[in-house]
Amino acid sequence: MTFLPGRGQLAVLQDWGASIGVVYRNTDMTDTGQQFAVAPGTNGLVRLSASFGSWLTRTSCSAEVLLAVTRANPGPAVLVYDLAGTQIGPQQSLPVEPKARIPLGGPFYMLLPAFGAPEAVAVDGSQPDALHRG
Repeated sequence: MTFLPGRGQLAVLQDWGASIGVVYRNTDMTDTGQQFAVAPGTNGLVRLSASFGSWLTRTSCSAEVLLAVTRANPGPAVLVYDLAGTQIGPQQSLPVEPKARIPLGGPFYMLLPAFGAPEAVAVDGSQPDALHRG
């Protein structure tokens, strides 16, 4: 659930049985009757301002938008919807591949993706004087 200051309403994720949807409610939690379906597996919802929504989607959003987090195939992703329920821009996939933790000596470990170049060096938190780099 997220509050939409521009509308003075709440956007609420709701399980419809065979699908998931966004339902709009007034601040007293009464249903407005407005709703739309979102991507299967959606389990998170957040409001974005028009300016941040425009930057994220590379469009000219003139109103607040909703960002939904989904676990749908082919894997975790985020989608942006306008308040009428129209998807804005493409689905943005999130990294899902496992990381290998390789000891480098002392408190340092290298985190390697399943494929490709190293992404970060992690430090054991039990070493108070260790340098954290990422």
